[in-house]
Amino acid sequence: AIHWMSYKNFHILFDVDAPKLIATPMPPNPKILSEDDIRYFGECGGHLLLIQTPEHSAVRFRILEMDKDYSLWIVKYWVDLRPIISVFPEIVHRSTFDATKICKFSLLCVVKGANEKAFTLVLAIPGKIVLHNWKCKTLKVLCD
Repeated sequence: AIHWMSYKNFHILFDVDAPKLIATPMPPNPKILSEDDIRYFGECGGHLLLIQTPEHSAVRFRILEMDKDYSLWIVKYWVDLRPIISVFPEIVHRSTFDATKICKFSLLCVVKGANEKAFTLVLAIPGKIVLHNWKCKTLKVLCD
């Protein structure tokens, strides 16, 4: 199936095997933030995932998983990227206008192995592509 979210807060599914389009309202709980705060929406290991941050540059976020019947989002994980800033200080950029810190990274995809411990984020940070498994506390530079 191909999944996407509409700007009208609908989850849309296109079933490739039995060509049909299904649109369902996004589950009300947990509350889905605006589309500007969505960092990732996609499938991983047969599960539909949504990652959102309270603000675009936040380094703490939640990973939600859609229930199999598409009726609700389940908060699967809370992730905090602050520990990797000491390893990759280029993530943090100080604003020239004031003293605020802006965290620069893109979440490219989520990879899930045979077990939960293999769940890994693929991050683009300035100058690098990094694999980060926060449960195992591992980091690997994939591309420099």
